Amino acid sequence: MIRTIRNLDDDRPSVGSTLKIGHDGLIPVCKPRSDGKPLFSFDSNSLEVPFLRFGEGAPISRHLEPVLESNALYSRLRTVYENSMAGALRIRARDGAGVAWLPYSLVVPDLEFGLLMRTGDPAWEVKLEIRLHRNKEHTNHLTRSIWSFLAVRESVPLTVRT
Repeated sequence: MIRTIRNLDDDRPSVGSTLKIGHDGLIPVCKPRSDGKPLFSFDSNSLEVPFLRFGEGAPISRHLEPVLESNALYSRLRTVYENSMAGALRIRARDGAGVAWLPYSLVVPDLEFGLLMRTGDPAWEVKLEIRLHRNKEHTNHLTRSIWSFLAVRESVPLTVRT
């Protein structure tokens, strides 16, 4: 069972302690065309869309799979590039190589400057919570101090710049 620490005076951290420190979302993005529309869209059921995907070993890919399955998107996507690093997928998306589901916090500047744009259905966004975990077997004064500071700030999550 994972629980959130509430007693900041307890110097004995619990195994499985967790704090929510923020939120983000994976959104489908691609390069825009010169007319301002997405270079790749899901309007036509007959066309495969080039897919820039997280590698199977990337933990973030597990969060995307349910959206792809429940919206029957696997049959509409053709993997053209795979990488476990969101930054590498972002570069390919900006180059026009395909559609990638990327963290909103990563692509905000690209969206603002028109280097990338959302594509697909807005319901395909994957909401993410950013959590910090700790283990009582690996702690010291510094980690306890950082944990206490973050626990106090837990009600004030990290924000995405706008």
